[in-house]
Amino acid sequence: ADQWKATVTKMREVYKAPVAEKDVDAIVAYLTAMPSQKVAPAIGKAQDPDPKVAPDVSGGTG
Repeated sequence: ADQWKATVTKMREVYKAPVAEKDVDAIVAYLTAMPSQKVAPAIGKAQDPDPKVAPDVSGGTG
């Protein structure tokens, strides 16, 4: 629960997720109730493409 609370707090404070402070405990309770869920360490940013994959600059559609 402490790890989930830290994750939700980070989402609010660092990534400015639209989560009200009063909802944090409910979200943490939901996440801790999920079976076999673990907080995985974040690697990079979600919006970053895989650095090993070259971007498609061909301009084609497929």
